[in-house]
Amino acid sequence: MVNTYKYLFFIVLIFLIIVIVVQLQKGQSIGVLERAEFIGNQLLIHQGGKQIIRTLDDYKFKFDYYWYSYFSSKRRTSDLSKYVTPNHESIKEYTDFIKFKAKGENLEDFNLIEKIVEFIQRFDYIKDAKINFDDYPKYPIETIVEENGDCEDTSILLATLLESFGFDAILVKFSDHVGVGLNCDDCDGVNFEFNGNKYYYIETTGPNWEIGQLPENYIGQKAILIPV
Repeated sequence: MVNTYKYLFFIVLIFLIIVIVVQLQKGQSIGVLERAEFIGNQLLIHQGGKQIIRTLDDYKFKFDYYWYSYFSSKRRTSDLSKYVTPNHESIKEYTDFIKFKAKGENLEDFNLIEKIVEFIQRFDYIKDAKINFDDYPKYPIETIVEENGDCEDTSILLATLLESFGFDAILVKFSDHVGVGLNCDDCDGVNFEFNGNKYYYIETTGPNWEIGQLPENYIGQKAILIPV
């Protein structure tokens, strides 16, 4: 009799787990996105009257080590545009992965841009070991795998992902700093005109920088706009 009760309890437990999983899947795939915010290392999504929690680990992607090794061994150049590789197969696979993760959250284009920016802004900032800040730029796959970099590394990564998603981006280079410019009709703030379009500045080296917000020490400084 005891074994029978255990068996029935096990069956009921399995049934409840299945019901909970189905309900969670429905909660993730339907409903209007109301708000999304980072709390620590968690992304809290308010959608359809429910709260969905995502951690940064949910957006990690395992690259083929061959490509990481390949790009790590490539010779460095001072032309930062050469590092922006939106059409490389490893980046295409990564953006497809992000699209798949974001699909169930019904993110509009601007919300997707904001989430990509916030994700990259949380990478650890490290300076190049060399004297100049741009002595050793990294390719996007290096920055993603290592989860760190300095201003040109995270800016190259952001420009690459934006371009891979079909958005129009440029690199904005100051004397000792690099950021990203985004061609955006719905943005406000600091922007740079290039080829008849306005590119709104994006800072990548720390959290909480909004699109169109430029660090004060670079306001009024001359910037070189680099098409990618």
